[in-house]
Amino acid sequence: MEALVKNSVLIKDPNKKLPGFELPRSIWTATNRIRTDQDGCHYLLHKWWMTESPFCDCGELQTIRHIVESCIRMKYPGGMLGKHQLGSDATERLTNLDFRL
Repeated sequence: MEALVKNSVLIKDPNKKLPGFELPRSIWTATNRIRTDQDGCHYLLHKWWMTESPFCDCGELQTIRHIVESCIRMKYPGGMLGKHQLGSDATERLTNLDFRL
C-alpha cells in the first residue's frame, strides 16, 4: 500500500538542505509544520479537543492550506510554494503571525 505524502512536490532532492535551514529555530519549525500540514491550526486543535471551534476568524475552516492560500487575513501571495522557498516576505510573515504554528 502506498502512503499519501502531503506536499511531496515541494522537495526535489531529499539530500539537499531545505530553504530556511539557517533561520532561527522558531521560524524553521513553523515552516516545516506548514510543509507537512501538521500545525497548531484551529482545525487540528479542534480535532484533538484542544479548542472550541475549527474555524478561522474569517469564518472558514482553518487548515494550514487555508492560512497559506486562501484566508483573507493571512494568505501568502506565493501560496504553498512561496512559503516553501522562504523569501524575505515569507519569513517576515511567519515572524509576525498572531498565533503560533
